[in-house]
Amino acid sequence: MSVEFEGRKRIHLDDDEESIEAIIRLPRSLYEDVKAEAEIRGISTASFIRDALMKALKVPAEIDEEINDLLESCSFDEDNFEIEGVKGFLVNVSDSSLKGDVWTPKQLDKVAEKLVIGYQGYVFPPKLNDLIDRVAKAMKLNEQQKDYLARALLPS
Repeated sequence: MSVEFEGRKRIHLDDDEESIEAIIRLPRSLYEDVKAEAEIRGISTASFIRDALMKALKVPAEIDEEINDLLESCSFDEDNFEIEGVKGFLVNVSDSSLKGDVWTPKQLDKVAEKLVIGYQGYVFPPKLNDLIDRVAKAMKLNEQQKDYLARALLPS
């Protein structure tokens, strides 16, 4: 071990998993920021980068779980989905942190499935395009996401 890394915490790679050496290119300013942050935390730059990558890979799973919880909170069983009202999707998604870029096509497909169920439950359904506009606004979707959701909902 070099003198530079003495006394620092090191990440222990799983013995069961093969490790590989990877070379990455970073802008000098980013490298300096990473190096400084690793120094503050008392770990190697490589450990800091591994930790950041592992956290970045976990985020989508956490978002998926939060989306599933949100959708479940609007359903009292699998055949019903509340779009409007106090426990409805529009209110719940507006109150959540799930906004804009977090919505992937896979997640929008889940929402579309539930919205179809909820739309079928309306006694006096709104125009589908109006509903799509309201849902997109509540979810803070960009135009591309809104178009994707609309294609998933509108009859061909």
